[in-house]
Amino acid sequence: MLGCKMRLNSLTRSILILATLILISVLAAGEESIYKVFPGNPGGKLTLKMENGGSARVISWDQEIIGVTYEDTRIGLDVWNMSFDASGGNLSIIATLDDPQLDSGGLHFMIKVPREFNLNINSGGGNVTIEGADGTIIAHTAGGLAHLNNVSGSAQVSTGGGNIKITESRLTGSATAGGGNIFVNLESGWMDVETGAGDVTVEIEQIEMIPSRNTLIRSGLGDVTLTVPENYPMNLSIDLAYTQRATRSYKINSDFDITQSETPEWDYSVNRDNPVKHINGSGRINGGSRTYQISTMNGNVRVKKLR
Repeated sequence: MLGCKMRLNSLTRSILILATLILISVLAAGEESIYKVFPGNPGGKLTLKMENGGSARVISWDQEIIGVTYEDTRIGLDVWNMSFDASGGNLSIIATLDDPQLDSGGLHFMIKVPREFNLNINSGGGNVTIEGADGTIIAHTAGGLAHLNNVSGSAQVSTGGGNIKITESRLTGSATAGGGNIFVNLESGWMDVETGAGDVTVEIEQIEMIPSRNTLIRSGLGDVTLTVPENYPMNLSIDLAYTQRATRSYKINSDFDITQSETPEWDYSVNRDNPVKHINGSGRINGGSRTYQISTMNGNVRVKKLR
């Protein structure tokens, strides 16, 4: 009987919150920002597509409600077509400009979702921020910062050109940038990390009993740093390439015992005008388990013990 009353009280609170938010939506309809609310079930999914660009911030909360605030601070919302499709606790939002030739850059979404929720956020250009979510996450922006903080589950994060920042998270998945710096701080888990050009930093804070697998950390041009606990079991395979025309020298620095070697001859197979040499490093650390394949061009590689 007590459990039934508690469930009814919880349902009543959700209904009251929903009613309040609906009232706010009605009162704010004529303002610069528009507010909408939708039912959201834990385990549901939010899909947001901003084909002509825009920024988004998605935050989790302990309510079975999706709250959406959106605005365009540059050209207003009248030029936007907004499609909202809500069903079964899921929500799909598609934002497109009436005239694709318009230059907006001012569209912004602020969305609150239940804590256990799946996300697919896609922007034609703009920052994407996700905080506190637990689920399957896909986040992409053609240009801008992608930032995930305190998230759990699996994630595929990508930018066409822009930085990626993942902090205080428990994730498996990938982070890929066409060009830009990538910073990944994981309390646990693993991520394949790759940028066309930029510095890459990966920090793993905890040791897990996990199946062996290969994890890729790569920069096409830039420094790469991996930091793990002192007793972290791993295999290291490092390839540092540098060009003949490089303006400085590069090296591998490791707090762990590894073996290093350098190719004696220049390799002209890729670019005859600017050949490369390779510095390779390898080691089996604390009995080995996961293999980290680290590679870069014209950048330093650092493997550090977590302090």
